[in-house]
Amino acid sequence: MQLTQHARVRSQQRGFSPEEINFILSEGIVRKKPGKANEIYIPKKEAEEKIKYHKFMIKFIEGLKKKTILVDKNGETIITTYCSYK
Repeated sequence: MQLTQHARVRSQQRGFSPEEINFILSEGIVRKKPGKANEIYIPKKEAEEKIKYHKFMIKFIEGLKKKTILVDKNGETIITTYCSYK
């Protein structure tokens, strides 16, 4: 999405990184504003739910660090599972 010169200046002044802008645009809620504009934002409740989910996923992935699954060459059959200490 293109930024106007005004938006570039304001986002820099207000500490919005390009990554934050892209995240809000892709994950945010759209609300109509007067004229031909829309406001896009992430409500506090939704932000808290996303944080909770990602914290869970971090813990889950931490637990997978040394877990290994051995499969046949076609990837169709699990032969065994084990913990790898590499």
